[in-house]
Amino acid sequence: VALVAPMVVAAPGGLLRRGVLRNHVNRVLHELGARANAATKTLYYEEAILDHFDDAVGATPTYWRQRYYVDPTFFGGPGSPIFLEIGGEGPQGPPSTSMFSATLAEKHGALLVSVEHRFYGESRPVPNMTLENLRYLTSDQALADLARFVDFFKATYTTDLSSSPLVVFGGSYPGALAAWFKLKYPAHAVGAIASSAPVFAVFDFYQYAQVVGAALSAEEIGGSAECLRVIQDGATALAALVESTTPMGSAAEIPDALAPCTPMTSKDDLAYYYAEIYSTLEGTVQYNLEGSSPTVGDVCAAALAEDDDLSGLAAATSLVYASALARDDDNDKKHPAAAKALFKNTKASCVESSLQDDYIAGLADVSFDSGSMRAWIWQSCNQFGYFQSTFSPDATTPFSAFQANDAASAGLAVCRGGFGLPDYSGPRDDGAGGLAANANYGARHFSNANVTFVNGNLDPWHSLGIVNTTDAFYEAGGATQVLAPGVSVIELAGTAHCRDMYAPGALEAAGVNDTASVAWAHQRVAADVARYLS
Repeated sequence: VALVAPMVVAAPGGLLRRGVLRNHVNRVLHELGARANAATKTLYYEEAILDHFDDAVGATPTYWRQRYYVDPTFFGGPGSPIFLEIGGEGPQGPPSTSMFSATLAEKHGALLVSVEHRFYGESRPVPNMTLENLRYLTSDQALADLARFVDFFKATYTTDLSSSPLVVFGGSYPGALAAWFKLKYPAHAVGAIASSAPVFAVFDFYQYAQVVGAALSAEEIGGSAECLRVIQDGATALAALVESTTPMGSAAEIPDALAPCTPMTSKDDLAYYYAEIYSTLEGTVQYNLEGSSPTVGDVCAAALAEDDDLSGLAAATSLVYASALARDDDNDKKHPAAAKALFKNTKASCVESSLQDDYIAGLADVSFDSGSMRAWIWQSCNQFGYFQSTFSPDATTPFSAFQANDAASAGLAVCRGGFGLPDYSGPRDDGAGGLAANANYGARHFSNANVTFVNGNLDPWHSLGIVNTTDAFYEAGGATQVLAPGVSVIELAGTAHCRDMYAPGALEAAGVNDTASVAWAHQRVAADVARYLS
């Protein structure tokens, strides 16, 4: 059923990308100061299994502790539903009243549960993230974790849950997990709400840049054709200056806000530098009007206020960097001079430009204390790709002037350097030229009913999702879309990543009101959940 309303990041990058890679929804909830209900408990499943696919006869499982949360505030007792929020590529928080799933839980008397993904947060099945241990980090293992957890939880909870139907919720990568869970374990859930779910894996994710361009030109969110032109022509002018000197980036005409921090002598360093600048626009578009600032409108206003295109790009980049530094204490400590300079609107900042020193060195840290980046990039290298290029031989993007940032530098160089794999050539393949993840899950072929796919048409990730046939990115990348009866497709106009997941009015404190499209999508999701429970 296709419905129309009246659409971080695996590529390299420093300051912004390390923040974007936190669990998407939890990132926004944190900035909103969202709270959990007082009755919520933090618990640990002590018998999660390390390897669900060890088929050795008589093998003794290795167990580990998986974190989960339970909120019984709205629970109606035996026979009432369970709403399970799936964790993803970052620490998982408890269910929040700022989420639409909580609104629906109150309506249906549901028990709210959220489960953390292996290798993230406190759910650590191994001592560290060496290459040997990372073989246990796959979506297949994570889905099997969920199935085993559901069986355990239903059997041991203090109230009888044997007749309680389960609906799974997820956004972004967890959105894909929600859809795949219903596909792979259909008896465990009566339905799935998959928000902003990139179910089609691609190595060269140039479509992301194309949607960023579309958003910068979208008048309904503060963009314009002139804004996109200034940014695009500014990128062209910058590339010409940067690549005109040896070492690259030493031209005096480069604005200080766009100057590389270190000399660039290789294509990979140049690609990293370009990706770092481009990431300012990525983060703005991906989280536009979700409580974070600046918005697309803010960035465009900054760019259009300058006298020339290059200065416009510099102004937009500076605005986003200043906001990111203000939000992230860790980055304030790492870049104190840049933070001080940007807040004073002076020109003492610079852009990271050494792939090895600024990115690979951190990515190679195998300790869990280093954060979530290594785990997520491994999942990208191993299964999904999702490497966000600005230049591709297969298509034109608004940022094609940044030619060095192709899939080879955005993907191959990162995976080879970060994981010590000199012969790495891409994610696991299916033996026929495609990615194994698509063969495993079906890409956009979805034959299981009772799944709702929700996307914003200005979310870059929707270009890898299941969308309306009228969307400009329908079947983008070549994977055909074939859906079973009972699969719902809901697309919001003018919205970004996972926008439907927030409760009505949840973003008002940040000055963002629900649009008619958001309200409409909530009605459609609510109707689907009611149908799944009937």
